[in-house]
Amino acid sequence: MASTSTATEIPSSPPPPPQTSQPPLRNYEEIATKRREIEKSQNQSLINGFDLQPHATKILESKDTSSLQETITNFINSKKPSFRTILKSLAYHYPNAFAFKLAKLLNLHPSFPIRTETVSILLSIFKESNKLNFTPVLIKIKEPLLNSLKIESNESILRPLCETIGLVAARIYHFPLGGWLELLQYVCDCFSRNTKLNHMKALIMLAELPEDVAENREFWLGYGYYDVLFSNLLKFVNSPDQEWRELTFNASLIVIKMSRNLARAEVCDSLLPVLLRLIELQYGGDDDLLDVDLSDMVKRLGDLVTLDIKEIFNGKESDVFWLLLRVAEREDVSDEIKCAVVTVIKELDEANSDAMESVIKKIRKKEIRRVISVAMDMMSCVVDDPVWYDVDNKICEDAGLTENFNRGKYLLNLLSFDGDERVFVPVAIQMLERKYAIHGDWRVRYAAMLTIAAIAERNFKGDMIKYIDQAVTLVHKSLNDMNHRVYAVIAIRFLVTNCGLEKINSFGEEIVVLLLKLLKHEKQKLQEEVIETLKSVALLMPVTFCQNHYDKFKEHEVLVIVESLISIGGKLSDTDHLARYVILKALDLFCVCQRVNIDKFIDQIMPMLLTYAQLDLNLTTSMPMDLSLDDDKNLVEMVRVQTCNVLSCCADRSAEKISPNAVEVTNIFLRWIGCSSFETRKACMLGLPKLLPLIKEGVIPKKDKIEVARRITLSVIEALGKETDSDLSKRMFRLLPKCIKTSGSFSNIKLLSVIVDGINQALKKIMENEIKRVKEAGTSEEEGDFLPTQETIKDAGCLIATTTETFKNGLCIDRLMKNVALFLETNMPDRVIVFAISIFNILVPQFPENLQPHHDKYIIAACHALRNDIPHSQPHAIRAIGICAEFGKDQFNLHLASVSVSRLYNVAGCDTAVEALGKICEYHRDKIEGSKIDPKILFTRAAVIGHFVGGSNDRNGYKVERMQLL
Repeated sequence: MASTSTATEIPSSPPPPPQTSQPPLRNYEEIATKRREIEKSQNQSLINGFDLQPHATKILESKDTSSLQETITNFINSKKPSFRTILKSLAYHYPNAFAFKLAKLLNLHPSFPIRTETVSILLSIFKESNKLNFTPVLIKIKEPLLNSLKIESNESILRPLCETIGLVAARIYHFPLGGWLELLQYVCDCFSRNTKLNHMKALIMLAELPEDVAENREFWLGYGYYDVLFSNLLKFVNSPDQEWRELTFNASLIVIKMSRNLARAEVCDSLLPVLLRLIELQYGGDDDLLDVDLSDMVKRLGDLVTLDIKEIFNGKESDVFWLLLRVAEREDVSDEIKCAVVTVIKELDEANSDAMESVIKKIRKKEIRRVISVAMDMMSCVVDDPVWYDVDNKICEDAGLTENFNRGKYLLNLLSFDGDERVFVPVAIQMLERKYAIHGDWRVRYAAMLTIAAIAERNFKGDMIKYIDQAVTLVHKSLNDMNHRVYAVIAIRFLVTNCGLEKINSFGEEIVVLLLKLLKHEKQKLQEEVIETLKSVALLMPVTFCQNHYDKFKEHEVLVIVESLISIGGKLSDTDHLARYVILKALDLFCVCQRVNIDKFIDQIMPMLLTYAQLDLNLTTSMPMDLSLDDDKNLVEMVRVQTCNVLSCCADRSAEKISPNAVEVTNIFLRWIGCSSFETRKACMLGLPKLLPLIKEGVIPKKDKIEVARRITLSVIEALGKETDSDLSKRMFRLLPKCIKTSGSFSNIKLLSVIVDGINQALKKIMENEIKRVKEAGTSEEEGDFLPTQETIKDAGCLIATTTETFKNGLCIDRLMKNVALFLETNMPDRVIVFAISIFNILVPQFPENLQPHHDKYIIAACHALRNDIPHSQPHAIRAIGICAEFGKDQFNLHLASVSVSRLYNVAGCDTAVEALGKICEYHRDKIEGSKIDPKILFTRAAVIGHFVGGSNDRNGYKVERMQLL
């Protein structure tokens, strides 16, 4: 080891590298920019309103420090704000020059008050200013600051002075200046001197050094000064003075951090126990400052964890955990320290989860009580914040939950996830029974219920089941708790969800009764918690039954459950919509379960469903005055939607049983399909397709069938015209063909007229929406944001094809084509033109006699689409030309033929273009004989395409045969 005397020659810091870059050339623009920046800076000045320049000239440009000392003295003596303003403004506008001037003043060792104020200003400059990166100033300020440290003897100034020097050192090591070897040498020399003051300087200054000082490897390793630090630190570990122990702790941290860059990881094996020992020794006494120091030490230990230096804590996680727990379980320790302790444990778990899992797994029965006690104590740190009850407030869930609560919950979850369930579960349940669930403080009882919920949520591979009776008993009692924040309901939720509904059978009826009472509680937050819990119970009833117990139960037991639900529903008041919703949710899950034979109880539930499906706000005559209208509307809608879902499921699974009520159910759905409630409209739209087969094929009087079929079609058409939601409009559009097909057998002229008008209106609405979208976007169609989708065209094609097939002899096709033809104008948006062409492509082949009034507009639109290369239009436009060639007769004149051939020739590489050209050749050969188009070239293209298409020889032969007509 090297000697600690000053005899060893240490090379001084090398001079800064010379500046090689030339100052930039100034120009008028730069001068103007700089002036604006200066003006902006002046506006932000603390003394904006009077001239700073005289003070700056007097203080900064003088050769000595007398003016600065005078200003500081005046401020100390008078405490006038103007002097403070001058000092702050100089620090803001001239940080480099002012800092150097202050350092020079400090080097003169003025009186104690002036030194104190000078160090304070210097520290604030280096903390707040980001402009102190000017290399020459950093080089010049080193010497006076280090000299000030050497001659300073007052302990109250040492800490801020060392902190300031540490900030300067951090800036110096940020640049390639060779570091600050003189400072490092002085720190090491202080350790070798046998005075308390020097030892204190060494410890304080060492703690403030940046980790980057390890860059001077030759100094630390070559001269052995790293070992000097390490060996001297060990001397102060057992100091009786608590302040010295804190100083040793902070200094040890920087030595550990340096070990990574110096490749001296073995130092951590010795220093980490030192840190833990110092934390444990630091606790004690009646001085409040000690509590602050301990909290700071724990937080600094956490900072060490986040450095991700594995060698520091490797294999020592257990020592750290139990030390921190001993600190947290002291009765008089502050909440801040407890929070800091668990935060470090959390960071340790995040850094090495496997190691912490091993620690938690090994916790014995006696020790686990200690951990649970700390967790419960922290979880009881809750404030009864009124915001918690305000369900409309986004932060209501976390209102009143302190940081200590969250840390305690984490500690409990750590036991839940990683602990030995055979040890943790019985100990936790026993402690809850004997102490926490019966505690006089509601916050402790609240923590107890959350603990039960946490245990149930994990379920511990079934170990919770062994103690389910005790847990349910505690929860059951808590439902009568005088304080409503006790979370018994959430505990029930997790018990049911994770441990099984059958496990709470002994208390099931009483619990449900208590929950139903809470539904009427004045606090809406309590109502919502109960709803969520009842939903969990309702959801699990059929799920548990279907998955685990169906084969063990007799079928009549399902009927017993359903009868119970019906019985409860019959006893509800007109305003118990929440309870109705829970009942319907349970019925819905029974109905969707394929293993349950719903035929056995459809007749029993149908009266209740028909009543609930017709619930309307206007029908509830006994509405309590204290409920808001909006809340009640929402509850009614929830019941109505859930009822429609159950009816839809019954129609889907048991057509025969629901057939007698099919007409009434359909009428109910049709009543709501145009209502203002989106969720209700959606539920009815999803249910109608399941009712259509019953109307067409069910055992229903013909008169009723005719009327219902007519109403279905008319209602869907009317609703489609009013619907504002795009997704629901699409569903209605796709449902309409099925409705038309169903009503086809019972049609009359009036119905046909309405259907055609409805189709006209639907198509017009689609096209107008597209025009509106293009206009609102303020962009051209060529950008492709509003191009036609094949899905929309396919849906429209299906609707028209179904309609024409169903009503071919009586359909008012002329009105339909006239309406669509309006959108064939070439000034329409691209999407609209393509859509209109695609509709004509469907109609014309089936009704060629109606083409004549619209022929020219139809083919011109197709040629326009090809000429302008409208995206996605090619197949529709090509087919349109072929259709016009086939059915246009004399209207397909020489000019149109020539233009069409020209357009098709440009896209002759397209498979369908050859076919369209073939039709022109077949039906209008005489009109293209004088054309400039070479028939041989067309024939060659057709042959080549036929060769490469392959796989459909008949079709290719057909195309070639047509081209041979040339």
